[in-house]
Amino acid sequence: MGNDIAVIGAGVIGGAIVKSLLKSGYDGKIIATRRKIERIKKLEELGAVVTRDNKKAAKQSDIVFICVKPNDVGKVLKEIKKEIEGKLVISTAATVPLEYYKEIAPKTRFVRTMPNVALLVQESFTAYCCNGYVTSKE
Repeated sequence: MGNDIAVIGAGVIGGAIVKSLLKSGYDGKIIATRRKIERIKKLEELGAVVTRDNKKAAKQSDIVFICVKPNDVGKVLKEIKKEIEGKLVISTAATVPLEYYKEIAPKTRFVRTMPNVALLVQESFTAYCCNGYVTSKE
């Protein structure tokens, strides 16, 4: 597995993930996406690559975070389905069941997380569950 990460939907939670990775000195490339790219220019100043292009971000990354609202998960998954095949995808939409993800992108390994607001200051405990294809090392 490589080191590059895409964070699709770099709003409050996604942006906090990007900032935390950058602050920790993460050595891989970090790509942040958002429809309104002007809202994430600060992440670019901190060292992330920013784009509106979810497909390109997913294709160029080894691990993909999906940090969009639960109602937008299906749309985003369908958009990047081919680009995430065989990759590890971590979603912050805790209310969306793992089976839903697998229906749309069956060749992908998924982790569903439930972060909390303490993520904003790198102090969060995050509950998670995985589908049967995620290894203990991952």
